[in-house]
Amino acid sequence: MKGLLPLGLLLATTPAFAADREIEQAVDAVYAPYFADIDDLEATPPAWEQPVYSRGLTDLIARWRETVPVDEVDALSDSDWLCQCQDWDASTFSTEVVDSRIKADTATARVLITIFPGAQRTARFAFVREDGVWKVDDLVTPEMPEGLRRAVTAAIDGDAN
Repeated sequence: MKGLLPLGLLLATTPAFAADREIEQAVDAVYAPYFADIDDLEATPPAWEQPVYSRGLTDLIARWRETVPVDEVDALSDSDWLCQCQDWDASTFSTEVVDSRIKADTATARVLITIFPGAQRTARFAFVREDGVWKVDDLVTPEMPEGLRRAVTAAIDGDAN
């Protein structure tokens, strides 16, 4: 009987570990281009062109892109939303999921991002599962404390005027 208790505890915690791994994989997918060992950082598509967003957020980003004049930079296109940087070192770039929660087809994750030694950022992701794949539905960072959705909406409203 004593041997069953540790096994029971192990089985009780397995879903949490599986959930953590699912979200770690989702975060790895979001940041895959930043880990790529390439000489030309310009070859990495900008954050808004990454195929990591939910349908709703992708549609909102497309509306924003329609309002930005060609070859012009606005507040959202001035730096990368995902790494919160303009440059990074692929050899030292890393992410760490500090905390994550899954509830049905939604999830949240707090992530520590190391751009290069001495340069760290934090991000809080809201994910939604679409067609079996976790997609970014919102992103809160120090630069976007109300979230990416709100920042994109504000840019659309500001750029459309």
